[in-house]
Amino acid sequence: MTSILTLTWVLQHYQTKNAAGRDSQFTAERRREQSRVHNSLTQYKGYRPEEEAKNTADLIQVEVQMKEQALENVSLKAENISEKIEELIVQNNKLKKKMSDYDLKMRKNNLIIFGVEERGREKEMDTFEKVRDLCEMIFNIELREEHVDHAYRLGNGSKRPILLSFRNTKIREAILNNLGRLCGSGVRVEKDMPFELRNRRKQLLPYMKAARAKGHFAKMYEDKLKVNGKWYDLEFCLRNEDHPEFGLTRRTKEDIFQLCRGKQREGNRESTLAT
Repeated sequence: MTSILTLTWVLQHYQTKNAAGRDSQFTAERRREQSRVHNSLTQYKGYRPEEEAKNTADLIQVEVQMKEQALENVSLKAENISEKIEELIVQNNKLKKKMSDYDLKMRKNNLIIFGVEERGREKEMDTFEKVRDLCEMIFNIELREEHVDHAYRLGNGSKRPILLSFRNTKIREAILNNLGRLCGSGVRVEKDMPFELRNRRKQLLPYMKAARAKGHFAKMYEDKLKVNGKWYDLEFCLRNEDHPEFGLTRRTKEDIFQLCRGKQREGNRESTLAT
């Protein structure tokens, strides 16, 4: 009987102790939660939404002003760069003009002769002798070595053109004034010109032929076209392809083709008779 009472007392004591432990644990957790809430309230005790919104708006405005200032600085730099580029373009065009004038000056005493037969790899002296014979037979001009700086072939292949550089410009002008004597010979003589100038003349050539096909007097001088006493440049011709004097109409193109074909047949007939 005594042992049963003792066991009952021990069991009740254990249960009471466990309940007290659970209560103490719950109380500790509750206190920690209250502490967190207290800290949060303390932290946000001075929080005011209106002031926070105003401060945010001020910050955004300052940031916008800074970006606008940065864009203005970039715009000023872009304008300065654009002005410098324009200056460089002007200087580059002036330099190109000076180089072109200098190049043209260096070539003013030269002539290029096309269509002279070539056998094997010629020496410069052989080329000069062929040019000398050509001048004597066609132009009736006595060409001596002291009249010429050099005479040599250009490029590769057969029947290459000859570059002839004169010391005496009078002989050069005499040849240019008598180019009509070359008709039917298969030989062509042209001034030595820079590539850009030759290209512009090449583009002007159809307009000159168109004007001649319509019965107008037309001739090229450097990179200008003269038709019936009026001067036209390449840009004007390109903008006015339907011009009444030199417009490239379909009929005009056919006339140019027939004119060139007739000249080719005439040249072939004269060369056949000459042989």
